[in-house]
Amino acid sequence: MGGVASAWKAAKPHEDLGEEFSVSATMMSGREILVGGLHFKDPVRKLKQKVADILEAPPFTLTLCLGSVLLEPSESTLQDFDISEGTNLTVVKRKPIELESPGESRYNKNYVCTVLRVREVADRAFAVEFEVVGDKSLGRLQDPLASELSSSSGGEWSLRPASHEFTETDFEKKIRGTLVYDNVPAETQVRFKFGNGWYSYLTLELGLL
Repeated sequence: MGGVASAWKAAKPHEDLGEEFSVSATMMSGREILVGGLHFKDPVRKLKQKVADILEAPPFTLTLCLGSVLLEPSESTLQDFDISEGTNLTVVKRKPIELESPGESRYNKNYVCTVLRVREVADRAFAVEFEVVGDKSLGRLQDPLASELSSSSGGEWSLRPASHEFTETDFEKKIRGTLVYDNVPAETQVRFKFGNGWYSYLTLELGLL
């Protein structure tokens, strides 16, 4: 019986995706590209990935529009936006957000976390490269994994690192590494605070809105 059931499953046809079609996409520079291999039930994220591959750009730096309509959310299908053969889209491309030496999160003059760089590494994900030092007068350095990224207005949301990488780990005097924050809300400004207490907030101008 099990063999019959397995044979029936194997014989089930794949979901009918319909005929493939192509769309054109025009950049602000006037360059036009052709994007093929699409189906009505494909999610917008697949279309964006295809455009990104052609332009050799990270998908999160691209915005796709149909006329004045943004193609969001990315889980929506092409059919939801009536995209079909010959549809012409507009592509807006930007540079990944990157902040060089934006400032410090300080406990006092002897315990200081310097943010070396902030980089946009994926959709709503940012890597914070830091170096924190102390002179042992107050003991060990605080835990970097307790560092938070939060709303500039305070209290609305707060994130802890989703992943990390340390290149120096002397918890008595110096720690250096990178903290990665995922699912960062789209806000113009956010705040970074090192450790789990009493370090100052550093405002970061991300300009996501």
